Amino acid sequence: GDILPVEFMSSYHWINTGVSAGKEDKLNPLHSILRNFRKDDFVIIKLDIDTPDIELPLAAQLLEDDSLNALVDHFYFEHHVFMAEMAMW
Repeated sequence: GDILPVEFMSSYHWINTGVSAGKEDKLNPLHSILRNFRKDDFVIIKLDIDTPDIELPLAAQLLEDDSLNALVDHFYFEHHVFMAEMAMW
């Protein structure tokens, strides 16, 4: 069966490409995606990039920029860390 009902297909976005934390970079998902939404849209963001050097700046941008965080209804974040003790795995 269909996992996503047809009436939601026009709103569903999955962009499987690299991302950047640069504030105005075209590969910054906050810049390239959220700028296309309005406050009355229902926006859910799941941030799970597995790279703390990119994830943390993106999370900070979303939390610190009121023009961005006003657009987001739900924010899910899987916080990844780097620990030298775990580097061998």
